[in-house]
Amino acid sequence: MNHTPAPWKWGPTMNSERAFVVEGKGGTVAFARTEANTRLISAAPELLEALKLIVEDMRTPALVSLYGAERVQKLFDAIAKAEGKAKV
Repeated sequence: MNHTPAPWKWGPTMNSERAFVVEGKGGTVAFARTEANTRLISAAPELLEALKLIVEDMRTPALVSLYGAERVQKLFDAIAKAEGKAKV
């Protein structure tokens, strides 16, 4: 299943100033209790896209050697988690 396309926007819910809603083109994506969590959730599509661009360049042995296999693996693991492909 694909995620709701970006951009995701956020703001306070209509029912409470202490709760926030994240909305995308398809409607509500998430609710959060803090503004910090809401900002992070709303940035998720752009963060995933940026991470995928970075990883494309890191497939060369030289870059894996430069940054370290463990760090590069963390990037791949984060993408897999976001796409529902992570090992549970």
